[in-house]
Amino acid sequence: MLIGKHTMVTLHFVMKDASGEILEDTRQSGPAVYVQGTGQMLPVLEASVTGLQQGDTTCVRLEDSRLGGVFHFEVTVAGVRKATEEEIRSGRPAGLAVKKDCGADGCC
Repeated sequence: MLIGKHTMVTLHFVMKDASGEILEDTRQSGPAVYVQGTGQMLPVLEASVTGLQQGDTTCVRLEDSRLGGVFHFEVTVAGVRKATEEEIRSGRPAGLAVKKDCGADGCC
């Protein structure tokens, strides 16, 4: 199945800054899971994976002065399936628990 609007997408990515320092690695923290086309993922990442399928990889460059520079993402599509109506409405996987108390530092 190809990634398109209203597909449930599971991604692994490594995010690096311009110097190559790893800022985030979902292979260590767990994959990013979202419904394509609902605004839950960075637009540049959504656009870059549209039309890909499970097992495909891509590299994405994001330059944003508000975020403080240039970032590079090495992305692997770990899974794609049709999203349910509930998932499309909520923008996240069915049954995903949402933490409401993220603490004083904002971390959940």
